[in-house]
Amino acid sequence: MSTEITDALRRGDTEKALAAARRLVKAEPDNAEAQYLLGLALQRAGDVRGALAAFGRATDLAPDKPAYAFAVASLAMAMGNLDSAEKYARLASGLDPNFLPAYALAGQAALMRRDRGEAENQLKLAQRVNPNHPLSLLLEGHLARFDGDEERAMRLFMAVVKADGSLSAAHLALGLGFLRSGQLAFAQQALGNARALAPTNLTVNQALLEALRRQGKLDEALALVDELLTATRGDPALVRLRAELLIGLGRAGDAYETLAPLLVKQPDHPQILPMALETLRLDGRAHEGLPLMEAALAKSPREDSLWMLRGALAGSIGENPRTVLDRWVQTVPDSPGAWEQMAGYLEATGQPAAAAEAAQRALALKPDLPGAGLVLVRIRYLTDPEAALQALESVRVPAGQPHSLRNVMGWRALLLDRLGRHDEAAATIRELADHPLPEERPLPPLAPAEAQARAGAGTVLVALPGLRVDPLAASLRESLAERLKSGPEALAEAGDDRGVAWVSHADARLLRGLQGVRWLVLLTDPRDALLNWMVFGSAQGFGLGGDTRAAAQWLHDSLQALLALSNQERERVYWLRRDGDLAEAAVEAGRVLGVELDAAVLEAPSASSGVRPFPAGHWRHYRQAFAEEFAVLAPVAQALGYPAE
Repeated sequence: MSTEITDALRRGDTEKALAAARRLVKAEPDNAEAQYLLGLALQRAGDVRGALAAFGRATDLAPDKPAYAFAVASLAMAMGNLDSAEKYARLASGLDPNFLPAYALAGQAALMRRDRGEAENQLKLAQRVNPNHPLSLLLEGHLARFDGDEERAMRLFMAVVKADGSLSAAHLALGLGFLRSGQLAFAQQALGNARALAPTNLTVNQALLEALRRQGKLDEALALVDELLTATRGDPALVRLRAELLIGLGRAGDAYETLAPLLVKQPDHPQILPMALETLRLDGRAHEGLPLMEAALAKSPREDSLWMLRGALAGSIGENPRTVLDRWVQTVPDSPGAWEQMAGYLEATGQPAAAAEAAQRALALKPDLPGAGLVLVRIRYLTDPEAALQALESVRVPAGQPHSLRNVMGWRALLLDRLGRHDEAAATIRELADHPLPEERPLPPLAPAEAQARAGAGTVLVALPGLRVDPLAASLRESLAERLKSGPEALAEAGDDRGVAWVSHADARLLRGLQGVRWLVLLTDPRDALLNWMVFGSAQGFGLGGDTRAAAQWLHDSLQALLALSNQERERVYWLRRDGDLAEAAVEAGRVLGVELDAAVLEAPSASSGVRPFPAGHWRHYRQAFAEEFAVLAPVAQALGYPAE
């Protein structure tokens, strides 16, 4: 009967192989080979846990058979259980020192644990058996990839596939390489080959789904997920992925119906509940999330994350968030998170005394709570900066939170500046520059005037980094309406003298490429602009990249290009000085743009805590700390009419 099973598996007749294997096991329950064949049939049918149990029984019945132990190791590896995979791989190689597959698998598991030394040791053991064996080459490729030599790794993986196309791990390795390099069609092909050989391998299926999704093949991805759900009997992670795909296909209602059964079983499911609420919101049925949230809170009333979700739901359906916050602190009065959220709400609604009290209650429960500590800092910034600094020193930012870290460092710089401790503030400002945010853009290269001159019409607006333009931008969106273009290219194409476009920066190429347009430059002393840029960031999203001198040079060169144009064609460049007469600047800008502007929209915006960008001339407090940077900017500052000192 064993021949019947192996023949059926070879033909791909899984159903017949599984039926025959079960009959054999029933007739001979202590037959190790029968258990092994049953495991192979169950694995082919997608029953991973059943296959693992059958392989385990085969190993128990015949502990001297390396192939049975290796079957357990392979399946454990596919399931992500590295400890079990290495244990059984070592058992297999211990039974037969020439059992090369065990070394290859143990080496790959070591790499997944980032133990390069052990992986190299396993490679040497495999090469001792056969250095040209496909599995030896496969492990060698994984080591090359680990070392960052992707080109060599891909060559080795291709050689393995050519030598033995039946190794799903080789097709997977190729597919992952193509996926990383953006060759999505090749990735799909390689991963499809891997899945044909190992249909239940989690990594293979996840990678293939990514390849399909990144190509926009959502229907194919959905079909694959449905197939996997049938095999895994409703894995919650796959259910969530199915819902994501349905949302991407514009079927939010169907996505909710996919998730709802899991919430019946577990109303407070931490991954499914938030997605269910989002699908209802997208489907225009956000209010239907209320019974879901109440069921979740009834089951887990002390779970802060659920109260956070309840608060977010309140915002989306127009409910007063204070009602939810009051319930939260009443239900869980010892929750630091509840009091922290209450403090933030009270601060935002203009109740500083009550916000400070709530923040203090949060900190009494958890002294290093970042949000509550920053509420106290913001409230005390203007009235008691020394106390605010003391409160800030107790704030601890967890690892992996770059925004929170920058926020804390920024407040420390502001408080030290307000206390007149400018040398300490300067040191903190340099730290800020050394901690870029993930979303910050690198400074674009300033291109020389190589572009062919093109006729253009209209007005280009540009602001120095470090100048916040939110009020002006909002005002112009309303007053200019359809006259506001998507970019400077539109000015060249449309030929409309009334058109207006923002640009992030100016360089010689852009200035030459738009002959005839007017330039409206929102300006302050470049040294003040750099200082504000370092502390408050830039409206353009430009980062400093840890090199403040290079940023100063970039700012100098951009301004120099504008100055050169102004010297040649003065009527094309208009300088709006934020540190000058704002009423006069508003009249000038309004005349150029053909709109009425209130001087207030040119002012530097302030936060609710009363923090404003540094005032004109503030750079002088830092003339020693940033002497090199300011020396770079001094020539253009003087050319723009600012004093040398």
